[in-house]
Amino acid sequence: MKEVEPGHFEECGICLGTAWQGRGFGTEAVGLMLDLAFLHLGAEEFRYSYFQGNEASKALAEHFGFAYDHSYEITRPWDGTTFVSDSCLLTRAEYLASIVRLEEVTPENWRVDLHVREDQQRFVATREGTLARAFAYRERRSRAFIIMAGEEPTGMAMYYDNPLLDAYYLSEFFIDERYQGRGLGRAAAQLVLERMREEGRYPKVFLCYVKGNEPARLLYEGLGFRHTGEADGDEIIMEREFRDSPALAREVSC
Repeated sequence: MKEVEPGHFEECGICLGTAWQGRGFGTEAVGLMLDLAFLHLGAEEFRYSYFQGNEASKALAEHFGFAYDHSYEITRPWDGTTFVSDSCLLTRAEYLASIVRLEEVTPENWRVDLHVREDQQRFVATREGTLARAFAYRERRSRAFIIMAGEEPTGMAMYYDNPLLDAYYLSEFFIDERYQGRGLGRAAAQLVLERMREEGRYPKVFLCYVKGNEPARLLYEGLGFRHTGEADGDEIIMEREFRDSPALAREVSC
């Protein structure tokens, strides 16, 4: 693959020997290229092309969620043969939506090494702090998750029930310093909110962010949170309603 301009990547060709075709190596190779481009090289979009009639390559593009963009002709310089290629595009947001998932913390995975930068430590809890708080709030149905991007652990999230506020409380959320600035936080936060909405126990969710944590403020505002006008010391309180929540529907029907 190559970076044709900042943030814009394209594959330059995949070739497998006949004996190795049909064994999933092509799929694995493309998956690794996408991981490298989007998770490590800061790609905003990735372009993939295949000759018309190459159904295997077309299926590979569809498997990863590439969308058809345009067609163009290409001529082989050594014999003058002309082919028509279909060019497809995958954006960072589309890619992250397909690979980011929440994995519940278990006795097998809780030791995973996740941390933020030193200058961010006053804003968010550590991995150990997140797990300790999940244990402390276990009677409020606390749920702790590792944020996965494919098979890579990239962060943590934890929320619990707050019956007094008739709401969920998103207590902890962070992305490891190695994976920040790549859209993983937004994709993961959307999954957390969707999980709450599907549970439907409460019509809204509260959270706090520490004053001065501008990336957190921008992230939460972009997800529909609004400031309540209240604060707990230097922690700014925000809330968001689930407008199609079953809990909100029950409230309205009463």
